[in-house]
Amino acid sequence: MSVSVLIVEGFTPLRDSDAGSMKTSVGDVLRRLLQPRSMMSSAVMESGFNHCVLSALAILQGRIDPMEIYSSLARIKSKHEISFAPWGSGSLNITQCRRSPYLAETNRVSGLMLCNNTNVASIFQGNLAQCETLLEKKAYLTQYTKVGCFSFLNWQARRFF
Repeated sequence: MSVSVLIVEGFTPLRDSDAGSMKTSVGDVLRRLLQPRSMMSSAVMESGFNHCVLSALAILQGRIDPMEIYSSLARIKSKHEISFAPWGSGSLNITQCRRSPYLAETNRVSGLMLCNNTNVASIFQGNLAQCETLLEKKAYLTQYTKVGCFSFLNWQARRFF
């Protein structure tokens, strides 16, 4: 199985305006950001394959004490809640920013994570299977085959994947 990478993002807390209050401490927000269900990707976590994070940036917004960040990060590392690539730096970069004074405060802390990980291989494998099916049926190729420079479409997908 090939390993593919793509930057995916996650945001928390996502909730309805009618929902009750949600605990939004720095530790809770970081833990939720690391969960696969918080990521805005349709990638499937395949069983039997250890996916890992290549790099990650968490941006926290709100009323945050810097000591909370350090203690939460230490707790996450001690519980091995994040799996980094063995060849990488193995660090979760965290930055904090102030909340806009023009927005209503609904949570004490909110977070955004940009993560480069290996669990999106399933998306690329699905795209490749669909592309190969279309190429075998020669679907949607009539406009391209009229122009000589697109003659590579018959074999290009298999060559690169």
